[in-house]
Amino acid sequence: MKDNKWTRFFDSLFKIVVLNFLVFLTSVLGLFILGLFPALAAMFATIRMSRELNWKEMILLYWLKYKKLFVKANIFGFTISLLSFYLFLNTKVCFQLTPIIFTFFGTLSLITLIVCVAIGMNSFVFMEEIQSKIDFKQICQYTIYSLPYNIVQMVVILLFLLIVPYFPAILLFGGLVMMGKCCLYLMNKSLNNLQSKGTLR
Repeated sequence: MKDNKWTRFFDSLFKIVVLNFLVFLTSVLGLFILGLFPALAAMFATIRMSRELNWKEMILLYWLKYKKLFVKANIFGFTISLLSFYLFLNTKVCFQLTPIIFTFFGTLSLITLIVCVAIGMNSFVFMEEIQSKIDFKQICQYTIYSLPYNIVQMVVILLFLLIVPYFPAILLFGGLVMMGKCCLYLMNKSLNNLQSKGTLR
């Protein structure tokens, strides 16, 4: 029994390291500009489906998802990134101006920025399920209901980015996948909570 537990533990750890390496490798192969967004989308899709797969099957699954989501992930990624950058600049400028009305507009811009980033995160997790405008509308609806969980996800990602400069090796040895698993855990928890309340079906 103990051997089985240790075997499963080291097997899971090995798959985390392998998947993390794949994410980093495909991001580099796409020169980061074109490779990062599909790599993240493929990572989330693989994490959600790879529980019962061995590491060879997981590699194949990741590569298939990467190729399938390459164009869609880049379109979503660049769109959300540009919109978020604009909202960030708008928020920064509004808070630097003295009239109180600009503080109000800055607050609205900040809230919109948070919602935009949250929609982006949820879109990457459910990238494969987004096939039409209706699917994207459901993602937006889910984001509004689960915003507190999304904010916690943003804090997790921010903490990860703050840790990386001190422990850069974490980028290669499982850090990205562990961050993804934490985000997925919070997302599953929010989904279960909303479904139990009847808010979402």
